[in-house]
Amino acid sequence: MKKYFLHIILSICSFSGFSQDIQGTLTFADSLFATQNYEYAIKNYKRVLFFGDDKLNEIIQPKLANCFLLLDDYEKALFHYNLAYSYTSNDSLSNEYLFKRVLIYIIQNQPYSALQELYNISVDSSAIQFKRREFFHAVIDFQNNQFESAENHFLYAQNDTIKANQIIALFDQYNLNKPKTKTARILSMFIPGAGQLYAGDVKNAANSLILTSGLTLLFIVTTKNYSLLDAFISVLPWINRYYVGGFTSAGHIAAQKIEEKKQKLYHEILLLF
Repeated sequence: MKKYFLHIILSICSFSGFSQDIQGTLTFADSLFATQNYEYAIKNYKRVLFFGDDKLNEIIQPKLANCFLLLDDYEKALFHYNLAYSYTSNDSLSNEYLFKRVLIYIIQNQPYSALQELYNISVDSSAIQFKRREFFHAVIDFQNNQFESAENHFLYAQNDTIKANQIIALFDQYNLNKPKTKTARILSMFIPGAGQLYAGDVKNAANSLILTSGLTLLFIVTTKNYSLLDAFISVLPWINRYYVGGFTSAGHIAAQKIEEKKQKLYHEILLLF
C-alpha cells in the first residue's frame, strides 16, 4: 500500500514539475523557430498544447500556422490560422490571421477564395489595415486579369503621391489590354503571319507567311502538272496543318506577350511598395 501511494505522489510531482516547465518548452520552441528549425519547433509547440491548458491555444495556434506556412504546407497553415482566429478576441489579431489566409490563397493561385476571405476583414478602425486590404485586393484582381480594378486598388493602397503617379504611368506603359489573343488569331486567318506580326513576333510572322505561301504555290503547281486530286492528297494536308497551326500559334504568342508584360509590371509595382 505504501508503494502504491508513493507511486501516485511521485507521478503527481513529476507532472507538476513538467507543468512548471511548459514555459521553458515554449521558449525552446520559439528558439527553434528563430533558427528556422520549423519541424522541431512544431513538435515542441504541440507538446506545450498537449500538456498545457486550453488557454495556450491562443498563443500556440498562430505559431504552428507560421511554421507550416514557412514549410509551404499551406493546408495545415490554413487550418491553424483558422483555429488561431477562433481562439482570439483581439480584432487586430483576427484580421492578421485572415490576412495570412488571404496570402496563402494568393500563393496557391486561388483568387476567388482569397477574395472571399478578404471580405471578412473589418478595417474600419485602422488606416494601415485598410491600405493592406486594398493592396491584397489589387493583387487578387491582378491574378484575375482585372487590370483596371487592380490599378485602382493599388492606388488606394499607396500613400505617396509620387509613387501613385508612377503606378498610373506603369499601367499606361505596359498596356495589358494588348495584344488581344482573339485579334491575333483572326488576323492570321485572313493573312498568314499577320497575327504574329501584330503580337510583335516578326520572326514567326515571316516563317508563317513563307511556309503557307510556299505550300499554296506548290498546291497550284501540283494541280497544273498532275491533277487537282493529287494536289488535294499530297499538298492540302500540309497547307491545313501550317495554316491552322499559324493562327493557333498567333493566339499563343499574343497570350505569352501579355503574360510577360504582366509579370514585368507586377514586379515593378511591388518595388513601389
